[in-house]
Amino acid sequence: MPQLTFRGFSDSTVQRASETLTPILAEILECPEDYFTFDNLIVTSFFRGQRVLTYPFIEILWFDRGKEARDSVALAVTKTVFEMGIPEVEISFTASEKDNYYSNGKSFAD
Repeated sequence: MPQLTFRGFSDSTVQRASETLTPILAEILECPEDYFTFDNLIVTSFFRGQRVLTYPFIEILWFDRGKEARDSVALAVTKTVFEMGIPEVEISFTASEKDNYYSNGKSFAD
């Protein structure tokens, strides 16, 4: 945690993003690098009955760390995506509550 899920990206792009972003995000969030996961969903998108390219979208599931951290992470992720030649991206943060998140049957709130 945080978990970054990419849609509309190639596997190689997400792989490069994980290399670039992991140390940056770990520094911003003051957490170990092994807390991060990067997943790439292969999605088929349609508009008006026609297959279209999936819009570049990244969802970040995390334990909320406040607006300042959210803004810093969004800026770092956007900058990285732009530097890889992708001209636009949307990012959505989903906050998970520690008492609703379990690992191996144990709540993170405990």
